[in-house]
Amino acid sequence: MRLTEFTNADEQLALWKLISDSVWTAINAQRQKQFQQQQQAQPKKQAATATRKKPNTKPKPIKIPTPKPPPPQRKPATKPTPNNKAAPQQAQPPRTAQERWAQRNQINQQRKPIRPLPPTP
Repeated sequence: MRLTEFTNADEQLALWKLISDSVWTAINAQRQKQFQQQQQAQPKKQAATATRKKPNTKPKPIKIPTPKPPPPQRKPATKPTPNNKAAPQQAQPPRTAQERWAQRNQINQQRKPIRPLPPTP
């Protein structure tokens, strides 16, 4: 039914008021029903919380790990033994930046140049 079906403005307002009032009464009834359900559920929650133990309010101590002391340093042996002779290692001279660049350039010259692919028809 449309409000425009009524030609009289008073009848249109009366219909609008009737619809509005019925909507608000339904909302109010729903609110009251929810409030009653909450009131009924609340004693159950209070009974359940009453049986629980109270949590420990004392803060737990924080354990901070202590660092371990460094191990004692060993004293080097002053007398070499026949089994403890150090094998001579091949000493490599430290490479300078210029030597590294020269080696890279030499390797790059040995490589074949990259050729572009022929165009596809």
